[in-house]
Order: sequence, then structure tokens, then C-alpha cells
Amino acid sequence: MSFAFVFLMAPYDVGHKVQFGLNNLWTPPVVGFIKSVTLLYTIVTTTKNETVKIPNHTLFLEKIYNFTETSNAVHEFTIHFNIYGKDADHDQIKLFFSRLKHYTLTESKEWKSFSVAAFAMNT
Repeated sequence: MSFAFVFLMAPYDVGHKVQFGLNNLWTPPVVGFIKSVTLLYTIVTTTKNETVKIPNHTLFLEKIYNFTETSNAVHEFTIHFNIYGKDADHDQIKLFFSRLKHYTLTESKEWKSFSVAAFAMNT
């Protein structure tokens, strides 16, 4: 039954960025890229460069987020800076975000836009 789900429903293809494991309270979710799909297993290379072999039968009732097929998805993450005193250089932080934006827009295959939602600096 699990092979039919993976091959007939095709919730992902090789190369897609996906997230599994949100239904399991005991282990963290797996986020990564599909490396291969067989009758019994789906192999994922995680964003931490780990290889995870997931039995297909465990995915049957699982929520599967396919980021590759969700072109307008928003990825949010927080960057904290703990900079005090003479090291609190506002221009250096602006330069960091400028370079991050440039890299995101020119090198990323997934992210097509970039914005900073909030920026605060305590001096």
C-alpha cells in the first residue's frame, strides 16, 4: 500500500525540498531534499547534510510539505546579534544583510525575494 501512495500519488519527486514528521511528537521533523525513492524507502538529504532513510509506509498518514511545488511559500528565520559597546557597528550589520540579500537573489534556486521584516538595535 505504501509504494502505491508514493508512486501513484507522487507527493514529491527526486530533488524536491520537503518536510516530513510533523505528526510525530517524539522526533524532530525532517527537512531536506529527496535523493531517491524506492518501493520501500524514500531517502532524504537533510538541510544539515545528513542522509535519512524513511520507510514509505510511515509516510502514508504523514503531512508532507513540498516546498518545491509551493512557489509562493514564505520562509521565515531569525538572526540574533549580540553586539555591545565599540563593536556595535550599525554599518557592519547593514553590510551583512546587504550581502545576504545579494546572495539570496543571485545564488539561491529556491528564494526569489528577500526582505527584512524587523530590525532593532539596542545601544
